[in-house]
Amino acid sequence: MLIPTRSFGDFLLKSEQDKPPWKQVISAVPQLQTFHLDCQWEFVVVGSDGVWDAMSNDAMVAYVRQRLSSHSAQRDKLVLSQLCEQILDMCCAKTVGRYGKNSCDNMTIIIIWFDHDTNNKSDTSSSVVSSCVSR
Repeated sequence: MLIPTRSFGDFLLKSEQDKPPWKQVISAVPQLQTFHLDCQWEFVVVGSDGVWDAMSNDAMVAYVRQRLSSHSAQRDKLVLSQLCEQILDMCCAKTVGRYGKNSCDNMTIIIIWFDHDTNNKSDTSSSVVSSCVSR
């Protein structure tokens, strides 16, 4: 996820004449994927580019899953807000460690935690707790 003003601006990063708009270094054309959500989904993490520069998908899933499993009875926004803050602190520290002082990218993360009703066998029986933090 890139801030809209940057994706519509930064013309120098979109100047390769032999490439279509979606293959430039920066593009205003969104990359979309669709998934069918079912009761196997535990959570969804949406993050800006700075988050994914610092953590892989697999590392993020392992980190979030481990921390949510210790709070399974306490499904509230405070748990998710604290987790979002921990992830952003960790990502920022990795970025500063890799690229030096004052190099921490603006970062945003959203975690959506699904609570599937195991007593109700309907595919649509779920509730959601979510939190968003930006740095």
